[in-house]
Amino acid sequence: MTHERPARSSRDDREERGVVLALVLVITMLLSVAVITFARRATLDAQIAGNRDAAARAEALARGGIQIATFVILKGNAEEDEATDPLPPGDSYLSPWAQLEDSMIELDTGETLQIAVEDSGARLNLNAVLGARAVTDAPGDETIEFLVDFLSKVIDELPLPPGDRFWEPRELAHNLVEYVDEDEERIRGGDEAGWYERQDPPYLPANEPLRTVDELGRVEGFDTTLVEGLRPYITVHPRSGGSGVNLNTAPAHVLATVYHGNQGSRQLANEDTVRRILRARDDGEVLCQESASNDRCVLVGEIVDGSIFPPPGLGEGARIFTITATASAGNISRTIRATLDMSGAPRPLILDWRRL
Repeated sequence: MTHERPARSSRDDREERGVVLALVLVITMLLSVAVITFARRATLDAQIAGNRDAAARAEALARGGIQIATFVILKGNAEEDEATDPLPPGDSYLSPWAQLEDSMIELDTGETLQIAVEDSGARLNLNAVLGARAVTDAPGDETIEFLVDFLSKVIDELPLPPGDRFWEPRELAHNLVEYVDEDEERIRGGDEAGWYERQDPPYLPANEPLRTVDELGRVEGFDTTLVEGLRPYITVHPRSGGSGVNLNTAPAHVLATVYHGNQGSRQLANEDTVRRILRARDDGEVLCQESASNDRCVLVGEIVDGSIFPPPGLGEGARIFTITATASAGNISRTIRATLDMSGAPRPLILDWRRL
């Protein structure tokens, strides 16, 4: 007995074709998603590889910028020594290295490089301020009074509501002096190590010059907000033998920290004094400590009233420089900042090196 397959209806055929069509659509969709995902992944991988390559080029170019600036500093010093018509003594805005910031280097391949060089005198050397307390004939409170005025200025200029400026400048000044001085007693009596021993983990005052600006955060009363507010104004280099602000290279905001006048009644430079210094520089003049045969020299006493604390050391060549090199490749940029001690030229000593 034979069994006959039931005749297929047109409805069954349509349902079967519908299932097949649905499967084809699903498979097509999955293939489309796979192709799109692959294409996106390939594009992303290409972008990642391109960015990685651009970052490497920018990094190498920024490192090269540090080397270029180092060469300009060394070459400029050598040429100045051999010049028949030298510039006024000391480093100033006329020095070859100071001209680097005005130019942007563009490579044929599209990369750019910008270099800025700053001598240590372009900022206030806290170690010179604190060291002056022990090595000059100025009374001990000269340092304290300067620090009180300086810290008050910085605190007042912090972009904070008045109620959030809780720091006490005189207390901070005492704490800073006590952190670096060699004895173990507070200026107003007592053991200066007590607060530090209660920290977690405990530590002791350095009893030596500051090594970095970040170290200020270890001083009693100095927090991150205050340290960052102070950073644009200060340096700790050189750690010993430093001078005050270089009036010939410091920017306006640092010139406003120049402490001048008669001993015991000095004050921070006001806006008029800062403008006189900048006007002299705009006129092509260089502030000199004493009269010189160079026509560009103008005595600092003709611009700034009274004496300056700590003494600015005009006429002395800088030995420590901070170089900032910013390089761009594609949409990637890299910035490297290096602080170099050039006193051992031609082999500079790297004091600090960081990628910003």
